[in-house]
Amino acid sequence: CHIGTFTVPALIDGFEVIAIDGALKNIECLKETSKQFPEEKIHIFNEIISDSISPCSFSSDYGPFGWRVNDTNGNRESNTIDNICNTYKYKVSAIKYDLEGGEEEALKGSKITIEEQRPTLLVEINPFLLKDRNSSIRIIMDIIENYNYECYISVARGNYSPEIIYKVDRQLPPWGDVDVLCVHKEKAKENDVLKKCENYKPTRGISIKF
Repeated sequence: CHIGTFTVPALIDGFEVIAIDGALKNIECLKETSKQFPEEKIHIFNEIISDSISPCSFSSDYGPFGWRVNDTNGNRESNTIDNICNTYKYKVSAIKYDLEGGEEEALKGSKITIEEQRPTLLVEINPFLLKDRNSSIRIIMDIIENYNYECYISVARGNYSPEIIYKVDRQLPPWGDVDVLCVHKEKAKENDVLKKCENYKPTRGISIKF
């Protein structure tokens, strides 16, 4: 959630938000920012999200670039989205994943929530950060597809052109950092916009294939 980058717009639109960040100072800032909204609309957690509950440490106390560090002697403990949702009986309609390369673990730790509740997912794909965490685009996309989800991206065609939504079919834009919209296949079939989406094809034949 950082200091409200993703949280505040959703709150402004009237949604109830579960905000999770591993950096304590980010959480402190978010609590100040969120005071303007009803308390029942936001649930804030200082948690390090992964695929298990285990000892670890966090790379930074503040800023948007922190990540989980494997550390059996660490002073923190990781958590999972499944555990948080189960403990507090949360029902979620959407999940935003932006974990500086830790998306693989976070997605695996959301398995029950995703399979039972079928929320829309917005997953950051950064091949360089994923590589640093011994993961890859292919691994991320395989996990998402195994959850029976379709993947989409929005691409601007020119400086003043509206963005176009494309279905992802084993290739992504070459700039190397993109948010992928993931919708359960049953829901995608019911969406008139998504049903009309063409497969993404790079304009100049350059893409990241996986």
